[in-house]
Amino acid sequence: MKIFIAGSCVTRDAFTPDTKIDFEIIDYYARYSLARLNYPAVTLDISDTIFEKKVPSAFQRKLLKNDFSNNLIENIRRADFDYLVIDCVDERFGLVRYKHLSYLTNSDELRKADLINTKTALKIPCDEREFHHFWRNGLKKIIEEIGVNKIILNNIYWTNNLNNGETISTKENVERCNKMVSELYNIAKKEGIPERNFVNYPHDILIGDVEHRWGASPFHYVREVYDFYIKYMHTLKK
Repeated sequence: MKIFIAGSCVTRDAFTPDTKIDFEIIDYYARYSLARLNYPAVTLDISDTIFEKKVPSAFQRKLLKNDFSNNLIENIRRADFDYLVIDCVDERFGLVRYKHLSYLTNSDELRKADLINTKTALKIPCDEREFHHFWRNGLKKIIEEIGVNKIILNNIYWTNNLNNGETISTKENVERCNKMVSELYNIAKKEGIPERNFVNYPHDILIGDVEHRWGASPFHYVREVYDFYIKYMHTLKK
């Protein structure tokens, strides 16, 4: 099965060398808000040398270039895949305005690279109604390209509980982010994504892994969570 991911490490990390026999990742768009699809591409007036110096990681350069060029729809259109999997974890960043030309995903990578002035620029937070409106429009653009049946919503929620008994974030932060993702998943349902295309997790397995490869986080889970997702994906092959 060929999978295109427009989401976060929550979805990507479920696929391991052991799953390669059944699943192939065609492309992976991270830190790229669907709300971004409403705005034009951005061309930064810097050289490749300066860009590579500011962003040493090839992976981070790729995700920033994707966001600047706003090429998700273009690549969905030309890619060969069975399912597009969306999760809303990276929607937490919201949008930030670039000059008076466009909006970009206000990702950690964009802020750390210091390619634009994100500190004083106008922002659209992820929990505002305006952001929800633009996210809906972005999802509609994808539906227009591939329909609703090829879209899978990895319906994951944040956790404050680690598997060592400790907590990882504040209750208020987790609740705020979960309210945001819940709103976006509800929008997806209203736009016609079938209920069977949602990966709905038992609440009691959503536990953070203190030894996760990317570090402890409200969205870095124990293996059981990723196994649950892979089991769901296997049902799509029947």
